[in-house]
Amino acid sequence: MTRDQWRWVGLAVFLALAVGAVLYFGGRWQERSYAADERAERIEELDAVRSDLAAAQDRIRLLRARSLLFETALDLDRRNFGTANAHLHAAAAELEAVRESVSDMDTQALQALQRDIAATDLSLATDLEVQRTRVLDFLARLDALLPEEQVGPSATERPEPPMRDTTG
Repeated sequence: MTRDQWRWVGLAVFLALAVGAVLYFGGRWQERSYAADERAERIEELDAVRSDLAAAQDRIRLLRARSLLFETALDLDRRNFGTANAHLHAAAAELEAVRESVSDMDTQALQALQRDIAATDLSLATDLEVQRTRVLDFLARLDALLPEEQVGPSATERPEPPMRDTTG
């Protein structure tokens, strides 16, 4: 081979290596930008799931507090004041743990209810009916604060069942 032919071969090899390097680094750049977009999407999804989880945990706390208030009323009927106090203060603790992720709730009214429950002390000496009424009032206030859930169609939205002909 002549010297000019070796130059053309060397130039062709150099150009092939240069094109290969450009393609390699271009592919790496494209992969890196795709991975960054994918990571951003996953972070957004994770944030949405965390938000939903926090709302569900708060809903559970509210329902647990409601259940504890019911147990308090039952304990009062059984004249078990120690357990009634324990359930009442546990309900207050559950309400205190509720964050502001429940969107349809009046948080100031919830905090006022929590303070009222925490300040209540059920004792043996006072009138049982007054104490029971107070606990049931707490329960009614909590029920009024709970967001409504759409489980199914309401009674007004349900279709009437067809009437059967009984004359025949």
